[in-house]
Amino acid sequence: MTVRILVPALIALVGLLGPGSAAARGIGDAEADSVRVHDSLRAASGTQRTDTVRSALPDSLREKLVPPAPPPVVVRTPRFSSFDTLITYFTSDRLSQKKLVAQSYIHDAGNYFRADPGFVELNYIITPMRKTVKPYNLSGNHLGVMENELALEAFDHVPEPDGLPDMDDVPTELDNDIFILPGVMGTLFGSRHNVATLLTRPIRPTPREAHSALLVDKGSYGFSYARAKYERSFANGRSIDLGLGYRNGAGYGLGYGDTSYAYDADILLPLGDRSGVRATGHLYNRGGYLAILSPDTATFNSRDRFDRSARVLFETYGSDGRSRSSFGYTHLRQGSSIGPDQPGEGYKGRFDITGHGVVGKRQWLQGKSVISISAEASRIEYDNAREKYARYHEDISIVWARPLATDKIALTAGVRSAERFGLMPNLAVVWKRESSGSMWLATVGYSEREPSLHELHLPIERAVVYDHTTGYAEIGNPNLGRERQMVGSIRGEVGTVGNSLAASVVGGRIWDAIDWRPTFESESGSLVFSPVNDNITFATATLTKDIQLLRLFSIRGGASYHYLDYASGRAKAYQPDYQAFGGGEFHVFWKQRLIHLYAYGEAVYLGPFDGYRQTGLGERVVFNTKVSFSMGNFQFYLVNLNVFNTVYADREYDDMPGNTLFWGFVWNFLD
Repeated sequence: MTVRILVPALIALVGLLGPGSAAARGIGDAEADSVRVHDSLRAASGTQRTDTVRSALPDSLREKLVPPAPPPVVVRTPRFSSFDTLITYFTSDRLSQKKLVAQSYIHDAGNYFRADPGFVELNYIITPMRKTVKPYNLSGNHLGVMENELALEAFDHVPEPDGLPDMDDVPTELDNDIFILPGVMGTLFGSRHNVATLLTRPIRPTPREAHSALLVDKGSYGFSYARAKYERSFANGRSIDLGLGYRNGAGYGLGYGDTSYAYDADILLPLGDRSGVRATGHLYNRGGYLAILSPDTATFNSRDRFDRSARVLFETYGSDGRSRSSFGYTHLRQGSSIGPDQPGEGYKGRFDITGHGVVGKRQWLQGKSVISISAEASRIEYDNAREKYARYHEDISIVWARPLATDKIALTAGVRSAERFGLMPNLAVVWKRESSGSMWLATVGYSEREPSLHELHLPIERAVVYDHTTGYAEIGNPNLGRERQMVGSIRGEVGTVGNSLAASVVGGRIWDAIDWRPTFESESGSLVFSPVNDNITFATATLTKDIQLLRLFSIRGGASYHYLDYASGRAKAYQPDYQAFGGGEFHVFWKQRLIHLYAYGEAVYLGPFDGYRQTGLGERVVFNTKVSFSMGNFQFYLVNLNVFNTVYADREYDDMPGNTLFWGFVWNFLD
């Protein structure tokens, strides 16, 4: 209770703190979320006004010979952003997935990981059903998602719960920069208690500049996916980022349909030269079916889920352009509805989450250091259609970074409080050194998290999901303890970008890891899913090679080995020990027609793994191709998945279809 009373007061104090008098030079407008004035306009503002010349002329000639004086040019104060500054200096093109995504294809955010064999990407069904990504082969909630400084925690519950978010539910409309950050590096940008982080960011337009695009995918089995975005910055400091997404898939059988809508916006409205209001919102709705298959039967569970998150901040900026303070309100509303409303033996689940909070942040430059202090207090209510549970959370964190030195180093520290679980500290260190010929990156961190209200209070549910020889049940665990983890990562890369060899190791220890485990209940003959605490030791070693031959040919290949040990000795499910990836693109420029022609091919290998009931999955190689051409701001492409009709299943008893075609285009029509 004491922490809950003190944190709101601390938030207000953080908003009033000053950056100190030693704000240094060295980080320019390019790293700030600033409104810049073109050099020609800056020069014009310093030239001699024509009023003296005009006054010396006769009235009859004054207006004819001398044009009217231009309006004065207002140079606005840059709006410092520690988020953009840290991205500029601590990320790298070597960590960016932007080029690889453009070469390959993207149907969902899970495809961002397809060229990194350190992450296990699995499909439920092809058009679309559910996509999961396991960082370093870990199941459970261990992957952070940061979309433009906003942490997204998509709530997804399905029969056979695994604690993994559905990557189909992560928005991609506004993404321009795409980074996969290893280990605890994501804590620099607001991610917390994760072993890896997906970080995305939209385009940052300069003043009077606009970017817009339309992306359309069509394919087999009624698949359609349209995304649109519009981003613009105005001379008066106003900026907008808008995204819209619509996806529909009929599937390759009755009961596989799926439809979703996504709306995203980030709008800044200036209230003067040194203040403004920033509003950020994410709206998502999805309806369809989820299939659970057995050797001779299949059950199709209707699914409807929504996600509403919003943040409204009042911001003030330092007169020197090297500080920013913000204070505001956050809102969260999530829901998941599974199964029919009418009575029967089928699965039924109704879950709702509502959250309200206040947040404050102060960020500034001190000498050659970037400092950011933030605090948040929130109340979360969980409704499982039988009972309601509420809990208060408080967070305080600080980031200190020195980005300008040869050895870039950053330190993050904080503490989180939750009712019943007390204070949970977190601490992380990030070190990076990069030149044109190499990059070295190391992270280490410790953090703790409390179990979610859903993991604690999921009510018992028994239903017919499998065939009649095996029952199904699920239930939360009110005795769960908090999870603690120590994670380290190291990456070395030699060579220039595009022609390099990289090796990385990520590993650690998770004490009382919260993980969903199925156990067989002999009395009822049911497979019962419930979250448990278990100690986990893990490590993933990855080796990748990039080759670039002029602008004609580029190749990327890599392989990973995953080590995973449960202290309880329980069996692993959907966790292969090794995997590999290889892809190459051939590019030709047709000068006479000003057309770029591309041909791309890839092979994805996944080692053997077992499911909950079926063994011997995986151990397959799938080949995919893509051909495309571009003219100016327009690109058309044709994607061919599973070229050789390989028979395989990512999920139990659910063979993926054979050769599948997709086509689409990208049109940047207002750049």
